[in-house]
Amino acid sequence: MSSAEVPSVGDLLAERYRLEEHVGGANGHRQLWRGVDVLLHRSVAVVLRSPGGEDAAPTMTAAVAASRTHVDSMVDVYDAVDEGRFAYVVREWVNGSSLRGVLEQQTLESGHALELVASVADAVAALHDGGVTHADLQPGSILLSEDDRVMVTEPRNEPGNTQVEDVRALGATLYACLTGAWPRVVPAENTGLPDAATDEWGRVLDADKVVPGLPRRLASLTADLLDHSQTPPSAAELAVELRGLAETGGAEPAPAQATSVLGAISLGRRGAADASTPPVGMKRLAVIAAVAA
Repeated sequence: MSSAEVPSVGDLLAERYRLEEHVGGANGHRQLWRGVDVLLHRSVAVVLRSPGGEDAAPTMTAAVAASRTHVDSMVDVYDAVDEGRFAYVVREWVNGSSLRGVLEQQTLESGHALELVASVADAVAALHDGGVTHADLQPGSILLSEDDRVMVTEPRNEPGNTQVEDVRALGATLYACLTGAWPRVVPAENTGLPDAATDEWGRVLDADKVVPGLPRRLASLTADLLDHSQTPPSAAELAVELRGLAETGGAEPAPAQATSVLGAISLGRRGAADASTPPVGMKRLAVIAAVAA
């Protein structure tokens, strides 16, 4: 984006959102700014996209869908404006770290990884119910707030992206949480992580081959999600499967407790969103404190 096309520091958008600091995204099409809502006196994130108009239509549609989701793990979307030369989405500003920042320093214990990705899957399922895809699921788009929330940033809803691709990206995110590397079989921009190790045929190594002692059931599920020859579950079904595994630390559940993503499973965990309340059942991730220190 050139300075002639988009606003700069100090500019006021929609007579309400003052841009304070450019914090990311200098690829010519998308920028992230920290701003201030001068009417409500609160910090906001402003995601600028250039150009606006028809090119920004998927982004605007996704913003509307995200604003209507009712899950704690999706950032609150406050506004979406298309000014022609550029368009922007205004969402809550999350103080904390991205998942990428955490994984650049250390991996997550399997139980924490399962809970985290299950929360992300909740948000993705809500988007899919609203008729849009996220299209940018990777460690940089998942935020870990200072008040213990797992937050998924606003969706991109890129043309051609499918719900199946979103679910595979959830599998790649789980793999990254466990191993600290990103499997290239799931394309993503700027993950900030090294590529996952592969065998002599170029296949991504199963997670338990990278992390000895990892429960085989967990490694198998992760491998299945990355396998393009298999049809993955829906995001809602996957959330249930992940929480079932989290209860056993990633090991195979007892037969009477086992759940399957192949059957019709009702998520049944959605309620009114409250941005100030941590997701039900989430344990504190000790790594957040380590990163913030």
